[in-house]
Amino acid sequence: MAEEKKPPEPTTCTMVASAKPAEAEDAPLPDAAGREEILGFADRKVLAVEVPEWGRTVYVRSLSAAESDAFEASVTPRGPKGPRNYRNLRARYAALALSTPDGERVFTDADAAALGEKSAAALARIFDAGTSFNGMSEEDVKELEGNSGGDPTGSSPSA
Repeated sequence: MAEEKKPPEPTTCTMVASAKPAEAEDAPLPDAAGREEILGFADRKVLAVEVPEWGRTVYVRSLSAAESDAFEASVTPRGPKGPRNYRNLRARYAALALSTPDGERVFTDADAAALGEKSAAALARIFDAGTSFNGMSEEDVKELEGNSGGDPTGSSPSA
């Protein structure tokens, strides 16, 4: 149902020893990306998601690492063992991740309450597609949702 607008580039990793062995003194090291090149990578993508409840396609953008961390911190404001804030979880995520086809954010954080009045199925579809697209593992999502099998006493919603 969810279709990625641009396929991700394949990732390759190469281990490079920190010290060259004596017999490899003249062997060139692979070209490494520098600071400016890394900061200049256009690595933010957009995913098209069909939402039958709304009869249309919406777009979910890849989040920055800072945005993703801030969202996770908003769910567990006192750390992994503290109480969790599940209030309007999927709507808060949708407000953060929904975008134009060009990746521009559509909603502000203040719109989460209004989004929370929309179809739970539609928001679950956006949440599931977005968390997967943004590299959250099933275990990460279960932990955010409080289904990690941990101590249930620390899972009460808070404002």
